[in-house]
Amino acid sequence: MYIVDIAGVDGRCPVNDLKILVDEIANYGDGHLLGRPALVVANKIDLFEDEEEYSEILLQLYQVIEDTELNVDINDVVEISAACGHGLQQLSRIIRQTVKRGHRDYHGI
Repeated sequence: MYIVDIAGVDGRCPVNDLKILVDEIANYGDGHLLGRPALVVANKIDLFEDEEEYSEILLQLYQVIEDTELNVDINDVVEISAACGHGLQQLSRIIRQTVKRGHRDYHGI
């Protein structure tokens, strides 16, 4: 699970943060972890006031996923606000699905 602060509250860029996380995982061992089922969590969506900027950042996150070897289904990008509780039930459901998918992939079921 890759969690990024989509609002960039502390001045960080969520797109660059995702790229850094992917690079770190790719460089760990033989990079095999990139092939495991994963999901991307965009946190702090409650802090956005500019819908256009929000949509642009999401598109850029999708582009990072497409450009890398991340095993993330387009439906496995979850938008949440941990502070407000928005999207947490969906996140819980998708975590369970991703773990099951990883189990099936690993065991060849």
